[in-house]
Amino acid sequence: MVKTLLKCGIGVPGGRGDIEVQDMLCSTTTLPKIARPDGGLGCLRSALDRLSTLEIHAGIEGASHFNFDHLMCIVLASCIAGIGLLTDSDAFILASFFISPLMGMIMAVTWGCVIGDMSLAQRGPHIYLT
Repeated sequence: MVKTLLKCGIGVPGGRGDIEVQDMLCSTTTLPKIARPDGGLGCLRSALDRLSTLEIHAGIEGASHFNFDHLMCIVLASCIAGIGLLTDSDAFILASFFISPLMGMIMAVTWGCVIGDMSLAQRGPHIYLT
């Protein structure tokens, strides 16, 4: 857009006028409802429902902090795994994996490595090592 304005003489010294470019940050708290090609909104998400990179980063970064919910999931998963070991029940051990909060930490490490944010990448394993 700026290149097009410069070609028209806007923003060029001695041209039609000056322009200023300012940083702009946009974010939403809810997903926008985008009309699908079939005409309906539907209840299932699709590739048309996209999040911005900033929203993805904020979600992963927010879920990577150690808090009370994280601690309770670890305690509950540990109790269920302990019961599974004591009763020799594979179902209980697998159930403990399903409620363990490891996925948030794995996402933090992966996303941190992808975007080059090493403090985020180190936050995942750091919670479990301290």
